[in-house]
Amino acid sequence: IVAVALGLLVTAGSLPCSVRAGELRAYPDVTLVAHDSNDGDSVHVQIGSNERTIRLYFVDCPETSVATETGARRVRTQTRFFGLPDHATTIAYGQQAAAFVRKQLSSPFTLYTSLASAPGRTSGGRVYGFVETAEGKSLATLLVQHGLARAYGVARKTPAGVHHAEMAARLEDMESAAMLGRRGIWAD
Repeated sequence: IVAVALGLLVTAGSLPCSVRAGELRAYPDVTLVAHDSNDGDSVHVQIGSNERTIRLYFVDCPETSVATETGARRVRTQTRFFGLPDHATTIAYGQQAAAFVRKQLSSPFTLYTSLASAPGRTSGGRVYGFVETAEGKSLATLLVQHGLARAYGVARKTPAGVHHAEMAARLEDMESAAMLGRRGIWAD
């Protein structure tokens, strides 16, 4: 809502400014940029000549490290949510999720974004987005199905037109299936 109110502040050399605030735009042939801060739900990407940090809609992966008090609080919350024995295990699963994402995004993929600002500690800021792998699969869905993320976070209508509440419900069902199947994090 804040991003819609502020509009898109796009300068020369950045992403095209023909997109109205709130409207998703598809960016094909996006590539993953190797970066120390990449994790399961936030990644640096190359869109043409521009680099952006994308925060996935709908999902929350465990943190990969703790450098701030905010990060420590997030790890404590994630440890409790997933029922893990300690914070080190949570971080290890965060690193597993990051490795999974690197593998899934090893080939060019499609990004859908309206450039809505995603709060966080990333220098240069982040924007929310949907990522579709080279195989045409939703990265957020894959993370939840493999037990590497929880259905949690900012939501909106998907690129396919699925209402945000319906998509959230689908992801919660996938999370339950991963839990019952003891996949990923749920193995612990």
